[in-house]
Order: sequence, then C-alpha cells, then structure tokens
Amino acid sequence: LNQYKMSTQAFADNSFEKIAFEEGITDISTSQVIASSKNIEEIVLPSTLESISGDSAFAGCPALTTINFPKSLERLGDRIFENDDALTSVVLPSNLTQIGSFTFEDSGILGLYIPESVTDIGNRIVQDIPSGSIVYVANEALLNMMNESDSAWNNKYNNKTTALAMTNGGSFKEDTEFSESVLATPIKSGNIFAGWHADEELADEVVTNADAGNTYYAEWLPSNYTVTENINFGSVVYGVDSGSQKIEARDAEEHIIAATIAGNDIFETVVNEDNTITVTPRSNLSVGEYEET
Repeated sequence: LNQYKMSTQAFADNSFEKIAFEEGITDISTSQVIASSKNIEEIVLPSTLESISGDSAFAGCPALTTINFPKSLERLGDRIFENDDALTSVVLPSNLTQIGSFTFEDSGILGLYIPESVTDIGNRIVQDIPSGSIVYVANEALLNMMNESDSAWNNKYNNKTTALAMTNGGSFKEDTEFSESVLATPIKSGNIFAGWHADEELADEVVTNADAGNTYYAEWLPSNYTVTENINFGSVVYGVDSGSQKIEARDAEEHIIAATIAGNDIFETVVNEDNTITVTPRSNLSVGEYEET
C-alpha cells in the first residue's frame, strides 16, 4: 500500500488476508484505512514508519492476529486497534514514546508489553479486554501512568479483568505469545529471571498466575556465567553445511554449568551431557531478518 493512494475505509469488507505497506512511508495518517475489514489476518508495516496517526486506522478487524511493529515506530494514535477481537498478544517496540486513547479498547488482548521508552499513555487504552489479561510495563514510571486517571471512566484498564506486571527493566521478544492469567517470562541482558512476586519487596513466594486487579513484580539475579569461547563461522552460505562447533559455559568458580538455550532461529543448538553446547548453522533459512539469543 502507498500512503498517497489510501482513502478512508479503503479496504473495508475486502477479501484480502494480508496487507503490506510500501517502504518509505513514515506516517499512516489516513483514518480507518483498513477498519472493519473482516478478512485481514496480518498487517506488515514498513521499517521506515514513525507514526500511525490516523484514528481507528486498523480498528474493527475481527480476524487480525499478526502485526509487526518496526523499531522506528514512535507514536500510536487513538483507537488504532479498537475492537480487534483476534489480536491477543502485542509487544510494543523499544522506541515508542506515545500511545493514544482507546488504542486497544475492546480488543482480544491477553498480554500487552509497554517498553520503558513510552512517556505518554492515553485514556482507556485497554479497557474491556478479556478477563485474565495482563499488561506488562517496564518500570515504575509506567506503572504509575497506568494507574493515573482523572475520572473512573478514563481509567486506562479495568482492574476487574486485568492485572499489571512490572518487568523491572525486562522485555519480551516480538513474537511472544501471551496466555490468559499466566505470567510470561521476560528477558533482560546480563540477568537471570528469578520469578514473579505479588509484593514490591520480592519477599513473598514466587507466583506463576495473575489475578485481576493485582500488580506483580519481576525479580532478577545477575548472571555470573561466562562463555569461554566465541564462535565465528565466517560467511554462512544458504544450503551449504558449514559444520559444527562446540562451546562450554562456566560459573564464577570455573565449574561447568548446566546450560539452557533460548532462541534457535539461525543456529541449531544442542546441550550435551557434559554441558558443552554444539552449535550448527542452519542451512535451510529463507530470506529475512533473524535474531539469536
């Protein structure tokens, strides 16, 4: 889609299942451009996008389950995803600063992550979302913002259906799938996630499920593990076997530790019985962007 060719409700009641916007667009300013489209399942936004300012741009799309948020995105306007029943999991990008009012109201959101870059949150952003839903915020400032309101009607969320969870600097991968009433596991560089607590002092027992109206706090432990070798496969050619290499991880006392692996998009990784890790570049990747943890 080209911004200059779009009109209000340009794709309402169409048969398309996927819409991709043209690279170079920095703002989607058209209102209701894909609003009320009953068949759209996926929206691909350009890597150049900085703002979605058109009110209700993607609202009322009952089949929408997937949308990519480019790292360049800084602003979401009002009612962008209102009444999108199938949209259950959203991880907002790390450069976002503003979320408009009613943005996800009456949607199917079970889990929403708000990064620490956000400094402005509108009213009723997640009102009337499903029971058992959880809003994850990166820090205390965002937690305070979520609880701010000038009237009961303007509450940002409904504490009868939704819980809050502060990640204390943790974040989530873009494709994280959130579940009803289950506290998801965040990630944080240089730290090991130690669990969720129902008290800010982290003194109570670790919990895994969330109750509406409660706030939960992530506990982190510093990682003292070191990897003794770095692997450099050089240039990995599609469809060619590049061989395997091994690494091992040790703790501060130089004991080999039990290793776990997260993320296997680029490499096939296997933990061996002696806690060494065999790493093999995948030879069947399709063209695209990948991230490895």
